[in-house]
Amino acid sequence: MRWLVLLVAGCGQSSGKPDQKDLSVAMLPDLAMNTDMTTPSECNPVDPMTDGQACGNGCPAGQIGVGTAADCKCWQVCDPSTPQQCPCDRRCAPLTRADMGVVGGACLLANGPGERCGQMGGVGLNAEGCAQNLLCVNADDALMFRYCVYECTGNLPCPAQTMCLQLNGVATQACAYDSVSGGLMPGAACMANQACATGYLCDFLGSGTCKPQCDRAGATCAAGTCTALTDGARTVGYVCK
Repeated sequence: MRWLVLLVAGCGQSSGKPDQKDLSVAMLPDLAMNTDMTTPSECNPVDPMTDGQACGNGCPAGQIGVGTAADCKCWQVCDPSTPQQCPCDRRCAPLTRADMGVVGGACLLANGPGERCGQMGGVGLNAEGCAQNLLCVNADDALMFRYCVYECTGNLPCPAQTMCLQLNGVATQACAYDSVSGGLMPGAACMANQACATGYLCDFLGSGTCKPQCDRAGATCAAGTCTALTDGARTVGYVCK
């Protein structure tokens, strides 16, 4: 039996080990001037990327400085209880200061579907949490192979090479990878509905063989290039080919 573990509760629809930048706030804006207090019902699927600039002498209204004095960037302000204020490809990360506790949230960069997340000892993108409507889950008892996957609570459809499984201890279901110990060996012929060995995915739209799973587009591969594996409009994961 495979166990799935939700790594971090955080925002209910996104999770993962936070980047160290989440843990401090360089400066606070005048929150009274930021928004019209209207909360959208859904996140914006198009990220305008109007933030993320160096703090300099301060941040514009509606943005907050995150990081240290030496490495501070301005990000859109959000409320962790209403993460849909952020673009869909972001996460509303709670912000804290040592002397003030939680001081709101910011729309930080996040991992997309099929990308590695919450890796033990990870840095940069490997340590980011998942974007909204995605979950960072473990694929096995060894707490390895953490990737952002789609939520399927209510048995919503999952892309190929994944199955809808219940997460431990929560009422949430996630599209977990089919890959298992004892699955088809690397390089073996496979189809979309067949499981490869742990750490491999079936390249069902390409070579039709089990390929090594990798972290994200352009990530390091022992051989080949880390390339997206898709099922229709959805990203299944990334494989080296």
